[in-house]
Amino acid sequence: MTVKRVFRIRRDVAYRPLLLLFGATRPRSYLELREDAIHARFSWYRVTIPLDHIQRAKRARWAWYAGIGWRSNMTSILGLIGSYQGVVHLKIAPPVRTRVLLIPIRLRDFYISLEDPDGFLAVLAERRPDTVGSGEGGEPAR
Repeated sequence: MTVKRVFRIRRDVAYRPLLLLFGATRPRSYLELREDAIHARFSWYRVTIPLDHIQRAKRARWAWYAGIGWRSNMTSILGLIGSYQGVVHLKIAPPVRTRVLLIPIRLRDFYISLEDPDGFLAVLAERRPDTVGSGEGGEPAR
């Protein structure tokens, strides 16, 4: 049995007051790598992504104009972003059904800012070695 690992969502000091207004405290801002899935929580929002749906995982850049917080294009992209640093991009196929502000989306691209992105990618690579890429990707499509 594989032990679950918890990785904290990176929340820069400058953005913490705003994130705090919406409940994104440290204890409620994390990504949990479980036996068969990734579970992320950012305040009130939660999403679970089965590991076998992750096609690619790599470090990424998050565009400054894409903003901080819970970000989505309301069709296929979701970002749980507390910092422009430490961002990881997961390419998901088949898409995972989730909701953003009660609107259903088919999640294909998941971005999350982590305090230890390289640690997360290393543990993910142990479980799914074919998915973890190297280098930073481009900015998300908006």
